[in-house]
Amino acid sequence: MSDARRRRVTPRRVALAAGVVAFVVAGAALAVVSSRPPDDPHRTSTPAATPVDAGVDPTAPWWERVPPVEGDLLPINRYAAGHVTIVRAGDHALTVRIDHFNLAWATAEGSGGPGEARVVLSAGTVIGERRGYWSEQRGAATVGTVQVDTDARHRVPSTVEFRVDDPDRLPADVRSVVVLRVSDDPALDGEVLGGAALLPAD
Repeated sequence: MSDARRRRVTPRRVALAAGVVAFVVAGAALAVVSSRPPDDPHRTSTPAATPVDAGVDPTAPWWERVPPVEGDLLPINRYAAGHVTIVRAGDHALTVRIDHFNLAWATAEGSGGPGEARVVLSAGTVIGERRGYWSEQRGAATVGTVQVDTDARHRVPSTVEFRVDDPDRLPADVRSVVVLRVSDDPALDGEVLGGAALLPAD
C-alpha cells in the first residue's frame, strides 16, 4: 500500500478523531468541576461598604450629630454682621464663635453708651440675602451676652466666643443664631438685631 493511500482521510478516521476530541474535552470539564470547593450553605456574600456616617445615631440630639455648622449674620430689625461657627468642644459641650462681629442701633432709641445684646440658638430659620427674617421667634436658648457701646467706633468686640456646657437644653433642631437687644425699656428689650442661618461647615 502506498503512502498516499495510508494518509487518505476516510469517514471512519474522521469519526474516530472526533470521538477522541470529545473524550478529552469532557475529561477536562470534569476536572474543573471536581476542583471547585463545595458550596458552603453558611457562607454569605461580601457586605456592601459601610457608609462613613453609619455610626451617627439619627435620634441623637442636634448638638451630637450636626456640628460643625456656620453662617453669616444678616441685619433684621437693626444692624448686625459677622461670621458664626459652632463646633463640638469635647464630648458634651459646644463652642459658639462670631468673627468680624458688629452691631448697631440708633442712639436716639434709649440712651447711648453701654448696652447689651443676647445671642441665642433657635429652632427657627433665618431667611434672606441682604436683610434677614427670623421665621420662628420661639424655642430659643441663650448662649451668652455681649457688651455693646453705641458711642464707640467699634461697638462690640470683633470676636466673641461662648462655651455651651449644657447643650441638652438647646432646641431639638438648631437652625439659626439670632442676636437680640437687651434693654430696660420693655418696648426695646428682645428686639431682633440680626441672625444667621446655620449650614454644615466645609
